[in-house]
Order: sequence, then C-alpha cells, then structure tokens
Amino acid sequence: MHRLSNSKEKRSTLLAVGMLMTVLAYSISSTELRGMSAYVVPAIIWLLAATLLMSQVVIVRSIIKSKFLVILLSLLSLRFATDVIVGLNLGFGLNLLSVSAMNIVINILRTLPMIFALESLRTTLTFRVDKLRSPKARTFLITLITIIMALAYIPVTRLLSLFPLTAGGIIPFIINRFFPLLAESAILTTLAYIGGAILPIIYMSLVKAYIFVMPVLPVQQGHVRPLAYMLMSLLQLTLLWIMRSKHLSFKEAYASILSKRARALKRMFYVVMTTLNIAIAGGILFLLVSGGRLTVVTSGSMTPTLNAGDVVLVVPTQDLQNGTIAVYIGERSLVIHRVIGVMQDNGTKFYVFKGDANNVADPNPIPQKYVVGKMMFKVPLVGLPVILLTKSVGGFPTMSALLISLTVLLYALVLQLEVMKLW
Repeated sequence: MHRLSNSKEKRSTLLAVGMLMTVLAYSISSTELRGMSAYVVPAIIWLLAATLLMSQVVIVRSIIKSKFLVILLSLLSLRFATDVIVGLNLGFGLNLLSVSAMNIVINILRTLPMIFALESLRTTLTFRVDKLRSPKARTFLITLITIIMALAYIPVTRLLSLFPLTAGGIIPFIINRFFPLLAESAILTTLAYIGGAILPIIYMSLVKAYIFVMPVLPVQQGHVRPLAYMLMSLLQLTLLWIMRSKHLSFKEAYASILSKRARALKRMFYVVMTTLNIAIAGGILFLLVSGGRLTVVTSGSMTPTLNAGDVVLVVPTQDLQNGTIAVYIGERSLVIHRVIGVMQDNGTKFYVFKGDANNVADPNPIPQKYVVGKMMFKVPLVGLPVILLTKSVGGFPTMSALLISLTVLLYALVLQLEVMKLW
C-alpha cells in the first residue's frame, strides 16, 4: 500500500514538473534569443518536458491496434485531399517556409519535441478527466483541454501581437487561425482518447513534416482555406464515428446529443427548425421567382419612413414614378431613397433621388441601368443584428465567415464528445 502511494506521488510529481517545463518552453519563445540558440534552447526544454510526460502516459491503447493504420491513413488522406481541392479552386503558391534540406531538418527537430510534449500532456489530462464520475464535469474539462491545447500551438509572440485588442485584428485571427486550430485540436483530443499518445503524435508529426517539405501549398484567399480545414476536421470526426458505430443517422445523432430528460425541448427544437426551414425555403423561392432581394437599411436618411435596421424587399422594375422608394447602386454601397424627379436624355431615363430626412437631393441623377428596384414592403428593425455584427467584425463577408466558422466549430466540438463516448 505504501509502495502504491509512493508510485502515485511520483507520477503526480513527474506530471507537475513536466507541465512546468511545458509552460517554460512555450513562454521562452517570446524572449529575444539570437542565432541557433533561438532554435536549440526551446527544443531542449520541449524535449525534457516530453521525456517527463511520456514516462507516465498511455502510449497506445489495445482497442485501436487492429485499426491503427486505417485510422491514421484515412485522416491523412482527408487532409491531403482538402489541400488538393482548395488548391485547385484558389490556386497554389510557393511555400512561405524555405524548403532547403537544412531548414527542413531544423524545423522538424525544433517542432517534434514540442509535439511529443504537448500530445503527451493532452493524453495524460484526457485520461485523468475521463475518470471523473460527473458527465458534466468531464464534458466541460475535455472541452477546456481542447481549447487550451489549441492555444498551445499558437506562438506566444502571435498572441501578444493581438494587444491592444481590436475587432479589425482579433476577428481575422479567430477565423483564420484559432478556429481551425481548435477544430484540429478536437481531432487530436479524440485521437488521444481513442488510441493513447501515439495517434496524435504521429498524426501531428506527419502534418507538420508535410508542411515543411512541400514546395507549393494552397494560397490563402479570404476565409476559404480556414473554413475548408474546419470542414475537414468535421469529416474526420464523422469518419471516426463511422468506424466505431455500425448505424449512424441524424435522428440518432440528435437523440444522443439531447438528453432523455429534454424530450420537450427536443420536440420544440424540431418544430422551430422545421418552421424556420420552411420559411427560409419559401422566402428563397419567392425571391427566385420575383427576382427580388432583401436589403438592410443602414442609415437614417429615410426616417421616419425607414429606420436603420429595417429589412426591405426590393423587386426589379423598369418604370419608377415620383414618390416611389427605390434602391440604386451608389459609389460605395446600395442606396435606398425616394424618387423626386424623372427625366430623359437621348432615350435614357434618369432619376433624381432624395432621402426623406435629407435637406437636399442626391448629387447626381441616376441612370435606369443603376437602379436595382423598388421597395415592396419592409420588416421593421429585424436587421439590427446584421448592422451590429457587420460594424463590429468588419463587413458582411467577414461576418458570414465568422458565423459559418462558429457553426462548424460547435458541430465539431459536440461530435468530438459523442465520438469519445462511442469508443
């Protein structure tokens, strides 16, 4: 009994020292080391941390020995296929890292100890959390481990560069960097639980080696590539689910995610989602048939008739009359104002517009070809969230990318927990 107690104390001590060495190795990258010491010193500390942590970690679980190569090759194949698809659509560019033999060796030797240390720590923490009796506590802590380990793969200098925090700096970082790493971290946490430390170590080592040696990689254009990597992580988790579960359906997925005590909530969820889908489908069908579009009013130039946040249905027309509220293409954005004059010049119609709240008319008459259409009706204020989001995150495309990325990420994190239950 005394020997068992000493063994537990020894493992706890090794874990504590290993975690301290990991924190030291991570934080030392922010110091100003010069020459080869900038590579050698962190690598040595990472190696020491990895040695301490791997001495007590579950290296490989017997449950995956028969499926080890299948799991690894399947996940790597999806990764490679994603790069090919993204590259074919966005184009390929030269690797920003030098692919000389010396740099490849330096990058690999610098990165491998870090991967061994971080994935050993991930596996140790995951197995300790799995012993907790409370399902809620396990869920919370597994998610927390996934988030922390995602941050651990971001250089501390990159995190410090975000300060002072501004929407223009942190939102692109979240979409392009943090969310994809968090989705990848969900994969690594799942692999650690399924197979022990060996699976995430080998997977991450091969991914990093692939990045170091490839002379060309898909180019980064907007938020497409990060979103593609997040969808890839979702597919990888689904693949792990299929490998273990013989029957997989959306109904079973929802049933496993929602507890048995939440049947009323589940029924309400189905009703709301069905109603929402029908409304969206009907609205899209109407817009396709009518050729109309929805526009959010973003200024107060038409108050009190239209207020910022009102959503307006606009349909095409070739004949505007005085007093009609219409939308035209301005220099920087769409403008919704009232027609106060109609004129013709060489057979072309021109319209004079003016906002109801403005004292003067718009500067120049607008040709018919720049008129988008006339207003049919409005829905008051429902577009306010869109205005707030676009102003805070930097435009509608960024807002859309943020919402889509967040949705995919939430699915990935929930699916991660469900896959861990199956295995």
